[in-house]
Amino acid sequence: MLQNRLRSAVAVKDTCAAVEHELDELSIRFDDVRTRRATLGEASVSAADQATLAAFRLSFQQQLAAYGLRSVPPSEVTIDDRTLLPVNDGFELSFDLALGVSASDTIRTKWAYHTALFETASTQVRGHHLGLLALDEPRQQETDHQSLAAFLERLKTDRDLGQVLYATSEEPDVLADLLRDIPHTSLPASGQNLLALDAR
Repeated sequence: MLQNRLRSAVAVKDTCAAVEHELDELSIRFDDVRTRRATLGEASVSAADQATLAAFRLSFQQQLAAYGLRSVPPSEVTIDDRTLLPVNDGFELSFDLALGVSASDTIRTKWAYHTALFETASTQVRGHHLGLLALDEPRQQETDHQSLAAFLERLKTDRDLGQVLYATSEEPDVLADLLRDIPHTSLPASGQNLLALDAR
């Protein structure tokens, strides 16, 4: 009985020693990764990359202003150098309702971000884009029609960059008015859903 307890205690001790050794190795590796990550931020950015980022920021901020961003001044929202995500005063805008950004402004920010990415990747020399921008129900959160009209006008200027697919449940007469001067192909769908499954 006592021998069994002793063997168990020795096994536990050996296990703890092995875990401690493994944690020491992981700690060393973690410090190494953290050091290398820190040096990445100090690496010089090429002139071409700086120009691409500047074009991305400019397109993004122009659109925020055009769409009527209200929660914060559009000029104070920018694109982070490392994450390439929208930030305001150092805080990342993660496309949710955090930091006092209204629901409709969250939608405006999404419009601006994805369209700016589409424009930048399609026009820069080193950019890579499939040439396809798909938008599913862009006017969520009842974003006002004035903002939507500005967004559609922006898409009109981007039509030579690739294919834009725009799915919406907007009222047909309202949509027709918004698209009056915008070249487009309309594919109306009956019923509540664009895709319907045959139950047979």
